[in-house]
Parts: sequence; C-alpha cells; structure tokens
Amino acid sequence: CALPISGGRAFALGKRALADNSAALIRLSNREHRLAPRYAALVRTEAARALGAPRDLGPEETEAFLDRLGRARGVEDTITALTGAANDARSGADLLQVALRLHRWKREMTRERR
Repeated sequence: CALPISGGRAFALGKRALADNSAALIRLSNREHRLAPRYAALVRTEAARALGAPRDLGPEETEAFLDRLGRARGVEDTITALTGAANDARSGADLLQVALRLHRWKREMTRERR
C-alpha cells in the first residue's frame, strides 16, 4: 500500500521566507528606490546612537552633529549628502549605490572593523 506524497507548503514559513517574499514583491513593483530614504534615516539613527549624539535632536540637527563629527574624523562623505542622494534615488541601482555609501560612511564614522 503506497502512502500519499505530501505536496508541501505553497508558501515557506519563517523570517527568512518573509524577507525573501517581501523583497520579491518590492522588486516586482519596481519601487526598490523608495526604500532609500528610510534606510538613510535608519543608518543616521544607528550612527547617532553609537556616537553618543544627544537624543533630543531632530533629524536635521542630528545630521549637522554627525557632519561636524565626520569632518573632525576626516570622513569624506556626509550624512547630509547621503540623505540627499537617498531622497534622489530613482532606481534599484540608485538604492544599491546609496546603501553601499551609507554602509561605508557608518563603518568609517563608528570605526567598525570589517
């Protein structure tokens, strides 16, 4: 007597599957670039926390604080320029370019190791 073979799940479970499915939907909708400003804000917030920025600063004040600190540390990019580039992103390629610059900027600012 042969047992029926299970067809499996139509949708995978778990956090990884959720992230993969979400990314696929965003790609299909051609709206990847719309994530850039939010990613820049997230990186700004993480860097500000790591670098001890006052918590009561608004976004523009935080950017000014981080830009001053970056100049003092000799960091080439500024969070203000990166936020502007994120706001100007119009494609997935633009998003990737800005994300790479943001990652490098944060690593330089916080002096993270690879």
